[in-house]
Amino acid sequence: MKQAQNTKSALLLITVVALFVQSCAAVKGPSGGPVDTTPPEVITISPANRSLHFKGGKISIEFSEYLDERTVDNAIRISPLLSGRPEFVLRKKTLLFDFPEDLIQNQTYVITLGRTLTDEHGVSLAQPVQIAYSTGNTIDEGNISGRIFSANSFSAHLWKIDPTTINDSLFAEKPHFVSEADDNGNYKFQFLASGNYKILAIDNRMTGLPLIPSRMEYGLPWVYSVSLDTSQSVSGIHMMPFSEPEDFRIIKGNWLGPDWGQVTLNRAVPKGSRIGSAYIMPESGIPVNAKTYLDPLDSSMVQVQIAHPAEPGVSSIVIESILLGDSVLMNSGKLDVRVPAAFDTAEIKWNLPKRMTNLQPEKESQPYLDCIISHPVIFPKDISKNIRLEDSDSLEVEVKIKIISPFHFKMLPIEGWGSDEKYKLTILGERLHTTSGESIIDSVSIFSISVSDYPSFGSLEGRISGSRKDKLLVVASSAEKELPIATSVVNSDNVFTFEKLPEGLVRLMVFQDSDMNNQYSHGSAIPHKQAEWFAVVPDTFEVRANWDKVISAIHLGEVD
Repeated sequence: MKQAQNTKSALLLITVVALFVQSCAAVKGPSGGPVDTTPPEVITISPANRSLHFKGGKISIEFSEYLDERTVDNAIRISPLLSGRPEFVLRKKTLLFDFPEDLIQNQTYVITLGRTLTDEHGVSLAQPVQIAYSTGNTIDEGNISGRIFSANSFSAHLWKIDPTTINDSLFAEKPHFVSEADDNGNYKFQFLASGNYKILAIDNRMTGLPLIPSRMEYGLPWVYSVSLDTSQSVSGIHMMPFSEPEDFRIIKGNWLGPDWGQVTLNRAVPKGSRIGSAYIMPESGIPVNAKTYLDPLDSSMVQVQIAHPAEPGVSSIVIESILLGDSVLMNSGKLDVRVPAAFDTAEIKWNLPKRMTNLQPEKESQPYLDCIISHPVIFPKDISKNIRLEDSDSLEVEVKIKIISPFHFKMLPIEGWGSDEKYKLTILGERLHTTSGESIIDSVSIFSISVSDYPSFGSLEGRISGSRKDKLLVVASSAEKELPIATSVVNSDNVFTFEKLPEGLVRLMVFQDSDMNNQYSHGSAIPHKQAEWFAVVPDTFEVRANWDKVISAIHLGEVD
């Protein structure tokens, strides 16, 4: 018994000693204190930056603090590309790697440390760092710089080209040079040789990869290529990224009633588009012509209706085309759907208006009230007999009605909506039947319509100077929401005017509408077509209600 107690005492002593030793060994910095926000900096480089007659070998870069080893490899890029990528090793605060010795003669090599390189606290480099070595007698001194206008993070890709042999597939190759943009979108390529270059902005997550236009957000400048002389600096090569629209295709479909179904496209159909002929192909093999209607609530959906109930079983919904002006957005789309033998009609309802609806009219522009039902309905020509609109004094208000489709009609008081007025809308279900004969479930539907005060607007006028460009347009955007509000043409006197802008701060962008489509064109990578010229005015301008504001002349030479 005594021996057992001695054993327990010995084990307890060993445990206490072990914990004491562990606590002494685990030396930690004091908790709390200010969070480290200081970016790491390069302290020394060996061989020195801008060294000549470089023959490769060991390179060391010492930083002001410890780096996060996980961020090293993806943050370092070497241009032009080497035959093999070096292995990067961290020793304390120093980055080490071997540069190959089979180098091009009289070539400037550039090592770029990107802003994804962070210290052990996750703080990034403040700016990309570029280090140059030349295998010849001189360092190339050419520069290309500009700004990428986007709320997201982007990099710039650069290719040196032979103008006599270039083709559109160049952008689908890995870039020769990469420059990561800073938080304001500014990028800069340094140490470039004289020659011709093509440039592209690309989503930061795709930096260094070949471009896949349909899958990557990218941007192009308004110049086809950039020509550099020895030691020349070219600035103002700005880009505005965008995503190429996908080709239209049908991704989903349902047959929802005896005589109608619905298909969903992969993206919204632009305003002004025309949906071509459509038909249903049942298992019997006899096509049935169909009418199509763009869904009033979701422009990526198309309602498809036939004159008689569809055959139960599997049928194909075919839409032969979607057109916008002379452009073909979709050549043909087809999707198989199952047509049930019976349907549930209990969900026939008014999707709009909501039971409590608020309208925002303008003095010059009165909005129609949309009335949208969930199933196709035969609206009688005298549908006004089914509608009663009353004002706050319970007086009936005469309305005009436009029938848009079997799913949609809209209405507006003949005298317009009263400012700061309340209305009661009653829609009677009698005489209203779906196209397949079902009655509306609710015989009476009542809605409360509140109309707000008329909003106030101001005007803004300005003048463009310092440019010989023609076909200029100015776009005003909300500085808070970054959304376009209005577009104005610059007239022959170089003056632009916005007659009606909402109160608040606005930003202005000027662009050359070369293709005269009244909107900015981003160009395309494949086939290569440069973007339209643009300039973003750095100042914001305050618009006040009922004020006519005239701003100082915008000198385009100052905003390039």
